[in-house]
Amino acid sequence: ATSRPPRVSDQPSSATTDVRPLAAALHEEAALRAALFEATTECVVLLEPDGRLVAVNAAGCALLRAPREAALVGRAWATLWDDEGRRVAHAALERALAGGVARFQARCVALDGAAHRVDVTLSPIRGDDGRVVRLLLVARD
Repeated sequence: ATSRPPRVSDQPSSATTDVRPLAAALHEEAALRAALFEATTECVVLLEPDGRLVAVNAAGCALLRAPREAALVGRAWATLWDDEGRRVAHAALERALAGGVARFQARCVALDGAAHRVDVTLSPIRGDDGRVVRLLLVARD
């Protein structure tokens, strides 16, 4: 006798869960996180471990005189500092990658070339395995 493949019912079984409430909750959580990121008047930047910008809030775009976030995303953060600031920023990046919180002051160079001194805190963001997966930069002028 030939065996037939199992038949899948067109009706959901009692074990099927409606994922719509979960999707709505995840969407609401993402919206809340985005609102928190934008709520501060301080420059907030999310960095990859290699120092590339992943996200920049509106205050950061204003500080860096970027017309929009896309003008900054993917840029190496080392390009945002003058020569002296680049050395200090590199040391801070190394400290944060090692798991520490780094704080420094340096001259930031905006996209239009204007430079101004900022106070920066760079903190590691760890993944579930404890490794540093991103860095959070908060700058105040």
